[in-house]
Amino acid sequence: MLNDPDLIPFDPPARLHLAAMRRNLIEGFPRSTYETAVTRIWGPFDDTWMVCDPDLIREMLVDKADQVGRSTVTDKIFAPFLGGGSLFVNSGSVWQWKRRVVNPMFRPESLMAFVPIFAAQATEHIRDWHDQPPDEPIDVARAMRQIAFGIVFDALMGGPVTVDVEAYEKAITDAFDAAPWEALLALLWMPSWVPFPGRRRVLRARDYAYEQVSRIVAERRAAPAARGDLLNLLMDARDSEGREMSDLEVVDNLITFISTGYEVSALALAWSLWLLAKDQKSQQRVVDEVRGIVGERPIEPSDVEHLVFTEQVALEAIRLYPPAPLLLRQAKVDMKLGTYPVKAGTHIHIPIYSLHRSVRLWENPNAFDPDRFGRDRTKKHQRYAYLPFGAGPRVCIGASFAMTEIVVILATVIRAFHLAPVPGHKPKPIARISLRVQGGMPLLVAPRTPVADRLKAF
Repeated sequence: MLNDPDLIPFDPPARLHLAAMRRNLIEGFPRSTYETAVTRIWGPFDDTWMVCDPDLIREMLVDKADQVGRSTVTDKIFAPFLGGGSLFVNSGSVWQWKRRVVNPMFRPESLMAFVPIFAAQATEHIRDWHDQPPDEPIDVARAMRQIAFGIVFDALMGGPVTVDVEAYEKAITDAFDAAPWEALLALLWMPSWVPFPGRRRVLRARDYAYEQVSRIVAERRAAPAARGDLLNLLMDARDSEGREMSDLEVVDNLITFISTGYEVSALALAWSLWLLAKDQKSQQRVVDEVRGIVGERPIEPSDVEHLVFTEQVALEAIRLYPPAPLLLRQAKVDMKLGTYPVKAGTHIHIPIYSLHRSVRLWENPNAFDPDRFGRDRTKKHQRYAYLPFGAGPRVCIGASFAMTEIVVILATVIRAFHLAPVPGHKPKPIARISLRVQGGMPLLVAPRTPVADRLKAF
């Protein structure tokens, strides 16, 4: 277990702090969200409930999912960039159909087929680390984004990256940075055309993403390929009445999976690597596990289920630094949540960052302790106290894909390189929509032999 002040990035405010939330979403969550089951916030137009109780969370996301739907705020935040045809934004029968279309991509048998891709992409991108001077840090956050971006294209699009990664990342950043303003305007019931700082950047970002992904779709239309990738699944989809997706809908959904798919994995990996750099004992345990199971050969699908401690590291990293730190819902009808009467239209938020560090639900909540996800201790956890991928009918469809990817890449990197923190550097988590690290994640790297020597010659 690692108890370190660097794992506590800020002191929560006594009350909801809207100005702080505009700068960094998680810094505005009130202290009560870490300590109590429900925090009620009285607003000028309506009430907002912040729920950190596993039983109430299960009730709203599972038992009463038909009464508690997606927040209108969520749609206003994501629709401008992801598009109105995105699975993420859709609801009802349209959402159900599109979810069924992409399901085959994320079945267990499909996931295992991606393991060689995960390992190969990681190996390719970290080869040059061997020549890095030991006193010059590497930004592992940037490196993990590049790996995850390559995987999204290779595994889901059936080919190499054909867009400018840096430009696409900037488009996503511009879109996400505007989220606090879009959320504020939505909560104030302002129309979507009202200008706000960053609005033009969001529109430019959307235009860029649409242009790039539309080109990929047009190229596949012109030269069809018999591949079982996501692009073909979307292009070949038909609903029960024979309707197919328009090119715009295909593009919207590809933008969704490209943008969110690589973001979640890259962030989880960056935080995992930093935590292992801080906790040398856990880092050595990962090395010993990977070498004991895999040796020095490439990681294979049959290895993944045996990399138990490596997975525990990833699970603990995304407990402390959940890629999506807030889940927004809204009551569709007058209802009861537990013993609380809730009116239709009420915003019900789950501050996942607070939930994962709740003093009521976790022992030593701010400590890095991968063993808390060991089989003997996992049984003691309340199921809905841990929501890195949501829960209920709209649980993240790519959760298993992401976890498999993270485990394989972690094993690949840690087997080949020793990581150490940069003295005096304390990474700051900053949340707009996802929980990114401000200013990158510099780490010192040193090759482990003989694996790194062979990696150089790969």
